[in-house]
Amino acid sequence: MKNKRRFFSCNIFGVVILGAIIALNFSTSFTVIQTGTENSIIYPKLMHMKKHFTLAMVGFLAILGMSSCKKEYYDVVNPNPNTTYVYTIGTNAWQWESGVSHQVFHTKAIPELTEYYLLEGNVSVAISFDGENSYDILPTTFGGIAYSVNYTVGSITIFAEDPLAEPGIEINLPDPAVVKVVLSESDFIREF
Repeated sequence: MKNKRRFFSCNIFGVVILGAIIALNFSTSFTVIQTGTENSIIYPKLMHMKKHFTLAMVGFLAILGMSSCKKEYYDVVNPNPNTTYVYTIGTNAWQWESGVSHQVFHTKAIPELTEYYLLEGNVSVAISFDGENSYDILPTTFGGIAYSVNYTVGSITIFAEDPLAEPGIEINLPDPAVVKVVLSESDFIREF
């Protein structure tokens, strides 16, 4: 998933010039003229004109500086578009399929498993029998039992069965297990 973020970048030159003009405005703000034996003469009109000129320049540079701002858009990519679900299957949570002794199954509802993940995304399922010290990605065979997974919109079903699928062989119910389901987004390409 990509989001658009807006950033503004302005011309730093206008900001520097504006600062320089303000600094000059607060430096000498009057002129003193001495002629012979007369006292000092201050020309307030010159100071007044200097302030008007400075204000005009500040206004001009502010407009110039702001007009040089531009809007830029950057793609912000979601750093982790995956969703992970972890849950435990107890020994008694497995179900026998009617008339089949070599296979048991467990179905878990996952409402976030939408048609998008079924058709375009990715669904990965792993199982742990050692308290999450390690995981085996399904399908796998562990302790003489073959584990596989089937998923559809809204749920996954994990199967545990005799690896040879021989009728008449009854498997023991699996030990309690921790299941990790990861839903991943992907860039879908239908055909090459």
